[in-house]
Amino acid sequence: MHGALTLAQELAHPITLYHTLLHADWLHRLRGEGQLAQARAEAAFELATEHGWGGRRERSRFHRGAALLQQGEIDEGIVLMRQTLDAIEYAKATSVWTPWDLAQLAEANLKAGITEEGLVKVTEGQAIVDRFGQHFYEAELHRIKGELLLQRARADQGAENCLGGAECSFQQAIDIARQQGAKSLELQALTSLSRLRHYYGSSKQRKEAHQMLAEVYGWFTDGFDTTDLTEARVLLAELE
Repeated sequence: MHGALTLAQELAHPITLYHTLLHADWLHRLRGEGQLAQARAEAAFELATEHGWGGRRERSRFHRGAALLQQGEIDEGIVLMRQTLDAIEYAKATSVWTPWDLAQLAEANLKAGITEEGLVKVTEGQAIVDRFGQHFYEAELHRIKGELLLQRARADQGAENCLGGAECSFQQAIDIARQQGAKSLELQALTSLSRLRHYYGSSKQRKEAHQMLAEVYGWFTDGFDTTDLTEARVLLAELE
């Protein structure tokens, strides 16, 4: 990514630099590097503003909101993400990014405790996946739905049914990620399922969760300082 950014800057081709900045932002967020992600998103926003690219300006504003969310700036992040969706009606779009957008906003709702809005956004995202076949973030939609149902269960709103629904959603996320060979998404989904079984499952279920999570964790050969692998490693220790 550093090589791509260097080349884009050397070419002095604004649209190439814009797209490279957004992809760099995405990579940093996947690695859990919120501050670096925010810097890339803000650079893309400034570039789009300079050249009068309205839609691209909104897209980079959404990315900035997601980066702020990752750093714990939940309220500001949600405001920016909602503003973007309202401005260019992403919820009605058929872009390959749309399920990702809705998943990001649903996760923001999860962190803010706005459970029902989050479930609505997940449902919208899943409908777009089903209608247009944009499956690249489908596993995460199911995982986030599971986390939202778990949040609802903790609020004692039909706890037993919600716990069952959460486990089912996590399993769907795992199955989809495995079908796609998406190991990072599989790791995230297994971490969510294992955490649920750690707190609510039997000793047998906790043992099975440890075994499954350890197997996927063991597949990775680097990136052990990233957020997802760190969380998985801590949970594995708790499950032992």
